Amino acid sequence: MKIYNYKHKIFNLIIVLCIVFTTLGCAEVEEEPVVVIDSEPEGITYDLVDVSVGDIVLTKSFTCKYVQTKEQEIAFSVGGKRVDKVHVRIGDSVKKGDVLIELATDGLKEQIDEVEYRIAKNELLLSQLDEQMEFDKQEIYFNFIYNSNGEITDEDVEENDERNSVLEENYSYKREDYEDAIEFDKQQLNKLKNELATARICSSMDGVIHKMSENLEGSTAKKGEVVMTIVDNANGLFEANEPTYASSFQDGEMIPMKVVYGDAMGEYTLTPHNISSWNDTLSFSIVEAPENEGIEVGTSGTITIVVDQRSQVLCLPRGTVYTADGKSYVYVLNDENMREVRWVEIGLEGDDKIEIVSGLQKGDQVVKK
Repeated sequence: MKIYNYKHKIFNLIIVLCIVFTTLGCAEVEEEPVVVIDSEPEGITYDLVDVSVGDIVLTKSFTCKYVQTKEQEIAFSVGGKRVDKVHVRIGDSVKKGDVLIELATDGLKEQIDEVEYRIAKNELLLSQLDEQMEFDKQEIYFNFIYNSNGEITDEDVEENDERNSVLEENYSYKREDYEDAIEFDKQQLNKLKNELATARICSSMDGVIHKMSENLEGSTAKKGEVVMTIVDNANGLFEANEPTYASSFQDGEMIPMKVVYGDAMGEYTLTPHNISSWNDTLSFSIVEAPENEGIEVGTSGTITIVVDQRSQVLCLPRGTVYTADGKSYVYVLNDENMREVRWVEIGLEGDDKIEIVSGLQKGDQVVKK
């Protein structure tokens, strides 16, 4: 830091202004923007900064949000039934096959038990019928042998065959009755089970309950109405609607991202996801993530990218260069320690430095803001 003390010199300033106005009146020159410098008090102290050679970086930051790539919408397949029980709440984790919602069944389970009992009973009776028929056939055979007295005639054989034929026919009628009853009950059972299946709404995937209608339990189901959404947080992506920056990324590039609040806060590493299909939305998959409570859908992160840079150029810190009428200038101190304007041409305006193209040289000093 350099300190300059000086006396107020209004007279010298008036002479300089007179010379400037006289010169402008005598020749046609390009007008410079007018920069007004107020009279400066005595004993003022300035901070000076050197024009140096350095690197300039311009970055841009934008927000991306975590979205799921897999979800299940839960809707009623039937209508008019009362919602009897809701087994989950928003934020609950569920597994594939878990029961989420049950509709009122109005004795449906009891009906299923009754039909299953009838089927089992008739199948048992049918099995016993077959055993009984074999027993009766054996009895006919023994009687046939016993009554033949060792001599079997064609008439005996014919009579025996007739008895077996009558027996099988009688049993076939009974068998048909049992088989018809079993088939009817099986069809009825399938109908009842399908009805029960529609009353028990289950998850078809592992995930987390993301959305759910309010006051669902006790309401009346409407066919096709979506009442719940399950998302798979483990397979999500970060997305940003920033097509302007799409050209700043390359396939396979490692990209830092920061989440600054919530259970998922921390430093992440992302990479472009399916970059060839990018349009208005940029998608990024997670390569590395901090150990935390996990990422919820809607979590926001910040990606910062370099959009332009210069290496080893003349530069000044931001805040030391000003603009008037579209032209840039700085303040320097003259031989009399008075602040005066120096017009400069600037290049890249970086995050913390500004490129100086002309008007200053390395080692020149300008007044800090």
